[in-house]
Amino acid sequence: MNECGGRKKPEWRKTLSGERGVALVMVLWVMTLLAVLAAEFAYSMKVETLAVRNFKNETRALYLAKAGINLALGEIMSGYRIVYLDNDGNVAFAGRKAGVIKTPAGDRAVTLEQGTVKYSITDENGRLDINTSSRDMIAALLRKTGVSGSELDVIADAMLDWRDADSDYRLNGAESEYYMSLPSPYAARNGRFESVEDMLLVKGMTPAVFYGSGNVPLGGDIDIEDNTGKNAVGEDYMGIARFVTAKGGGSVNINTAAEPVLESVFGKGRTNEILARRETEGFFEQPIYGGAVTSNVFLIESTGESEKIMISVKAIAEKTAANEVKLIYWKEGEHAPH
Repeated sequence: MNECGGRKKPEWRKTLSGERGVALVMVLWVMTLLAVLAAEFAYSMKVETLAVRNFKNETRALYLAKAGINLALGEIMSGYRIVYLDNDGNVAFAGRKAGVIKTPAGDRAVTLEQGTVKYSITDENGRLDINTSSRDMIAALLRKTGVSGSELDVIADAMLDWRDADSDYRLNGAESEYYMSLPSPYAARNGRFESVEDMLLVKGMTPAVFYGSGNVPLGGDIDIEDNTGKNAVGEDYMGIARFVTAKGGGSVNINTAAEPVLESVFGKGRTNEILARRETEGFFEQPIYGGAVTSNVFLIESTGESEKIMISVKAIAEKTAANEVKLIYWKEGEHAPH
């Protein structure tokens, strides 16, 4: 007993009380740590679940897009004799049976339980082939799309220098010596353009001239000024890309070619006649002026969508004389804008 008559607390009880306090703190820390780990695990599982779901939807969208390619190939493999544009501007196929033109129509958008697929067919024979067209034709098309003056001369000459086999410069052109002097050097092809995008490598060709003013896809090394570029007189470029092909060959299809292409190949007077007859008759059944009324090379663009995930596939198909179709270009896996 102490002097005040109270009992003194035993030392062992003080120690036990302190140990209980420490144990309680440790338990609280452990519970907090477990809670954090549980939250982290739950978050990780959520992320992995979303990743798996996105992968599943991307895979599904890709195969839907491939299905669209096959649907388009089915149309191309039909026994058509004439290729033309319908009232909505879509490529259509017509065949002859007992002297009657039959025009098969179909919706190029299909909705399935697992998603949707939408595809389009573009006639490559309705475009100007940059591998076979003359300088005059290329220059005329450049002029129709807003290019003029020295800019036109540079691009036209450089395009011919790019595709010819020699290393001789045209007056305003360029060969490997010029391209190797650029900050990111590369050699001239001295051969066929493999794709229309190769034109962007040619001296003088800017994204604005290629895609059209305001239509340049942003990103990469493209300067924002190129997206809004204008020609020498302050006018917008129309964009040459949609009027050219690197896979066409043969005669231009007068039923599907756009006015700038027709005028570049046939001149203004004949172009006006062709367009007027297309307006009144729908399409030509017989060729005129060396043009064609049928086609054998087509660009197919297909987009599959599954739960808001969209994947695109692009292919170019060529129909042979044996009524077989071979793919001469394929690009898949592009995420399409929603």
